[in-house]
Amino acid sequence: PDSPPVLDTGSEPDPGKLAFLFCGQGSQYPNMGADLAMTFPAAREAWDELSTGRFDGAQVPLHEIVFPRPAFTESEEGRQHDQLTATEWAQPALAAACVAQLRLVTRLGLRPDCVAGHSLGELVALHAAGCFDERTLIALARRRGELMRDASQCPGAMLALATDAKEAEAQIADHGDAWIANLNTPSQTVISGTVAAIEELERSAQAAGFATHRLAASTAFHSPLVASAATRLFAALDEAAISPPRLPVYATADANQYPHDPDEIRARVTAQLSAPVRFVDQIEAMYADGVRTFVEFGAGSVLTSLVTQILAPRPHLAVSLDRRGTDGVTSLHAALSRLSTHGVALPSDALANAAGYGPAADPDPVGSPVSRPESALTIELVGSNYARPYPPPGGEKELAMPNHSPEQLPAH
Repeated sequence: PDSPPVLDTGSEPDPGKLAFLFCGQGSQYPNMGADLAMTFPAAREAWDELSTGRFDGAQVPLHEIVFPRPAFTESEEGRQHDQLTATEWAQPALAAACVAQLRLVTRLGLRPDCVAGHSLGELVALHAAGCFDERTLIALARRRGELMRDASQCPGAMLALATDAKEAEAQIADHGDAWIANLNTPSQTVISGTVAAIEELERSAQAAGFATHRLAASTAFHSPLVASAATRLFAALDEAAISPPRLPVYATADANQYPHDPDEIRARVTAQLSAPVRFVDQIEAMYADGVRTFVEFGAGSVLTSLVTQILAPRPHLAVSLDRRGTDGVTSLHAALSRLSTHGVALPSDALANAAGYGPAADPDPVGSPVSRPESALTIELVGSNYARPYPPPGGEKELAMPNHSPEQLPAH
């Protein structure tokens, strides 16, 4: 769960610089973003535009994977979950969810000073900074997912250790086919490696008293074992039109800001696939540059929790726009409320306008009703009584008499 902001006692809220953070693979879940899409046109339009086409070789469009038909058995629910979890679907799905939220909060008037992402989220951060458009983002996310799927044909595994990077390095020193993949918090490090190396490391780490957790990964992501996928990703990036970022983008590989040269951007995105995710260094670099407010985009609130663990007890605020198990609109309202009380300026009528309930642009001066565009979700009611008030204006004289003879009427 999100933690409350940590502020100096007695001081006024200081939002500092505002950063947008974009989640990585693993946060996805079926029907993520549905509540926002049913309430806000901006979010719905994003899904309509980005998820209705079909990828090459795909039998169904993306929206049928993210928003599956209702399941009536546990096995069917499990099948839907597994389909969305498949990396070639999870990555474009999360990218689309981020774009829907990004369109919405932009319409609400929220603007970042910088952006960053965790693994896949770095692609979304580059889009948010203006490096490429939405359709290019979805295509790159799909291709990245396909390449990671193909890389899983080289067996590997990933293990989370409840320790810092220095101790994790000591633990893997005797395991030649294991590498640090994620530095998520000062007390959580993820290791990638061959199946044999990870199994041996898991046994030795547990014997040494470390808590471990095997990740549901089919190969050793962010390690040399997926270098072949990185090489092929560069070919996809080489075909994409890439522009210099319009605001700072912090990289996960080294916590530095992305360069402006498109070829260097392509090289960094390619290298990021097999390089460790240094999320701790990334957040520390942003904090050192004056960022005090972090807003998480995507599904769930994993990054919000990680930021809190990294920066506590220093003054900061980290909020997520989505919380799994909570209504999406409620989560959005909670996030905006916390941002507002923390000093982030938001127009008072922004939510009403975004939902289509704001004042008309040119109201009639005499006060007559003003027509508004109908929502795409407005459905005309049908039925025998629709637009037929009862009783009618003329009273019982206008009521149709029952078609019965006196003999058929009840005696009472």
